[in-house]
Amino acid sequence: MKIGRYQRHLDAAGKPFCFLCAISTMVLLFASSPVLGQAGITPLELLDKIHESRAALPPFVTSVEIFVDTVYEDSSKPPRHQIVSEEYRTDGKNEELLQQWLRMEDGEKELRQDSRMFMDGNSYVATDIRVGEFSGLPPLYAVYSTEESQISTMATRRWGTNIGEIFQGVDKRPFYEGLKDSPNLRVSETMEEIDGFPCYLIEGTTNSGNHKVWVDPENGYNVRKAIVERRGKEVYRLDGVEIEEIEGHFLMTRATRKRWGGLWGAGDRIDVQTSQVSRLRTSFSPDFEAMQAFRPDLVIPEGTKVHHLDMPREVRYEWRNGRVQRPTPIGDAAEVLESALNRAKERNRKVFVRVGAPWCKPCHALDDFLSKPTIANILEKDFVLVKLDLDLMTGAQEVVGNIRKPSEGQGIPWFAFLDASGTVLKTSTKPDGTNIGLPVDPKTEIPYFVKMLMDSRMNMSRNEIQLIEDELTDFGKTLAGQ
Repeated sequence: MKIGRYQRHLDAAGKPFCFLCAISTMVLLFASSPVLGQAGITPLELLDKIHESRAALPPFVTSVEIFVDTVYEDSSKPPRHQIVSEEYRTDGKNEELLQQWLRMEDGEKELRQDSRMFMDGNSYVATDIRVGEFSGLPPLYAVYSTEESQISTMATRRWGTNIGEIFQGVDKRPFYEGLKDSPNLRVSETMEEIDGFPCYLIEGTTNSGNHKVWVDPENGYNVRKAIVERRGKEVYRLDGVEIEEIEGHFLMTRATRKRWGGLWGAGDRIDVQTSQVSRLRTSFSPDFEAMQAFRPDLVIPEGTKVHHLDMPREVRYEWRNGRVQRPTPIGDAAEVLESALNRAKERNRKVFVRVGAPWCKPCHALDDFLSKPTIANILEKDFVLVKLDLDLMTGAQEVVGNIRKPSEGQGIPWFAFLDASGTVLKTSTKPDGTNIGLPVDPKTEIPYFVKMLMDSRMNMSRNEIQLIEDELTDFGKTLAGQ
């Protein structure tokens, strides 16, 4: 059974640790210290104290070394030993992380990955540049979403200063913010002693899992111990924490992080990863200019194609003038539309023109539906299908402005049926002014789209349009279930 498999690994690790795989509960059996007195603080007050202690840090640079050992449940796969060297820099506005991954084999170190991440305080865009070979892959230049894990990655380094990162990804926020949304947030009535230090125990459940965190108020509200059950699939544990006062600020200087669960998308497989983390040095108010900090232009060659994880994989942005720029245009919108009109004239067809952009997920969903062979074959009996991309085509805004009335708004995806002369016949904007966009609502959007087809058909049969309606209904159900 799954519980037994976890228990076997936890016992083998020598931890007095019992895991019950449940959605909202985690029972941990361990030897607690004597009661030290009433906690006398609310959960929100405690989280604010943690936040304030991190926010009070002046600009700094800090370096850590992490020894990572991974043992796989699949005994045929040998254990993996790695060393991660990190240097984190922040001036309170900009953040930068330099990271090297080295593999240990037969006592020899081999550099596998050399990364550098940036976050700009104004745009909050982070980049991760891999400039060495990693598993045989060529160098990769990428741009990460500001709404996803990279914000969490940077924020956890600020509050944990590279030591207590097991909270990375608590609903994509630092743990002291993510826990505030917990419906069952609580601080235990009594304080507990962890490694000789009285600590508050705060507990809560978030979308990412169940959390137990022991906080040391006498040493900068740093975390002394933590146990996290992430969605019943993984268990994280932080302990062995050492804290030192450095130039008037309390920082974690040593800790052991342990993780049980399927690593790197391994599903139900239970691997065990242990990380021994040590701080090497910390400097407050350093000379960032002398160390050429916050200069991504020194790392990414001018004109480099970069991949934005918010965009389809085939879309490549460019690094120009020290920042990410829109990709090189793939065509001229006026020429693309003119070509479609000419083909419609030759084939006695109408033009089905749709408007989208790389960052628009519903636009890509509509593309996927219209490109299905069954659907495309039917529509092409009456239409020449063409797409105008607002970001990737020169002059797209102006061309779309000639088709779409100002009263029809700006939302996308948006589409229209034109005759071969370019006259607008039908649009996805209903009489009430709303755009059906990606038509998947069976009550309003799909019927309106079907009526557009019925009113415009020349060669399509009623049965074929009924097939499109049925396929679109099923497509909407599939999207709703994702």
